[in-house]
Amino acid sequence: MELRVKGIRQGQQTSETYRLVDYYDQKKRISSMARTTGYTCAAAARLMLNNKIRSGVLAPEHLGQDADCFESLLADLALRNILIKPCP
Repeated sequence: MELRVKGIRQGQQTSETYRLVDYYDQKKRISSMARTTGYTCAAAARLMLNNKIRSGVLAPEHLGQDADCFESLLADLALRNILIKPCP
């Protein structure tokens, strides 16, 4: 998956690209789709349980707009060997 983000940061036009590559976990028999969607959903649920985000229907882009939530989600996924990194 490749995400291309454009916007304004500190008054300046900016863009970033992030890439994700994930594979089937043969040891645990978990598909890449389950890992990348299910683990992300679970990470968001943990944020809700810890009152870091409000409960209810949230668009994923709203989580990405909050730097703390975004970093928390990336860190949670990294614990499960799912790495989403900015491209140089």
